[in-house]
Amino acid sequence: MLAGKQPGEKVGKPSADQPEIARLRRDLAAAERKLATTETALMGTYRELTEAGVTTRTAAGLTGVPRATAARRPEAPSRRRRAGRRLRTGSARPNSSWCGRS
Repeated sequence: MLAGKQPGEKVGKPSADQPEIARLRRDLAAAERKLATTETALMGTYRELTEAGVTTRTAAGLTGVPRATAARRPEAPSRRRRAGRRLRTGSARPNSSWCGRS
C-alpha cells in the first residue's frame, strides 16, 4: 500500500483490494523463500545419494530433481555477466583499417 510513497507524503484511504494484494505479496515472498530452502535441501540430498553410489537416475527419481539441473554447476550469486564488445562513440574506424589496410 505504501510502495513508492515518500515519508510524510499523504496516503489516501486504501481501496478494498489493496490490503488483500499486500497480504498476497507477503505470502508469495514467504513461499519463494521456503521454495529456495527446499530446493537447496533436495540438491544436497541428490548429491549425497550420488556420492554414496546411487545412480543419478535413481537419485533424481527419489528427490524429484531433474538430472539436467543436477548436472549444472551452481552459479555464484555475485557472478556478473561480461559486457560484449562495444564501439564507443567516436571510436569507430573506417572499414579499411579493420581489414588490415592503412
